[in-house]
Amino acid sequence: MTAEGAVCIPNIGAAGIARRRRSGWIRLGAGVAASLLFLALGAAPVWHLALVFVYGLGLLGVLQARAKT
Repeated sequence: MTAEGAVCIPNIGAAGIARRRRSGWIRLGAGVAASLLFLALGAAPVWHLALVFVYGLGLLGVLQARAKT
């Protein structure tokens, strides 16, 4: 938890931010593609739970790139 008014110092360079953002968007895109594939194939709902990890990793990458951490 950060204190109010605390400053976050970036610990990643421009190349790292771009790489993290790109990998996050790729993972989110893979999640969407897998979701559509599961729906088209009529996969059991339990298989959709596996997508939580894919979406979570993608979102984590995008948010970390945005926070520059």
